Amino acid sequence: MAMQADGSFAPPLIAQALCKGQCMARKVRDLIRDLSEAGFVDRGGKGSHRNFVHPNLTKPVTISGNEGDDAKQYQEKAIRLAIEEAKK
Repeated sequence: MAMQADGSFAPPLIAQALCKGQCMARKVRDLIRDLSEAGFVDRGGKGSHRNFVHPNLTKPVTISGNEGDDAKQYQEKAIRLAIEEAKK
């Protein structure tokens, strides 16, 4: 059960409606998996940065963070746009 602002607990279905599907942040590993499934290849990087390339795109997509880190919203948007562009 999820805790509401007033300290009470909401049943699971109501909790899902309250968060509107954005309660849990996706992990960097989820973004990497999405890119791999879309045909992107990891060409390496420095430290916690990874560069992914796709034959249909000219610019690489860079993801920063360790696999267990929460993905930032701008990272999720960049990945989504890159996958859509690669499908064209």
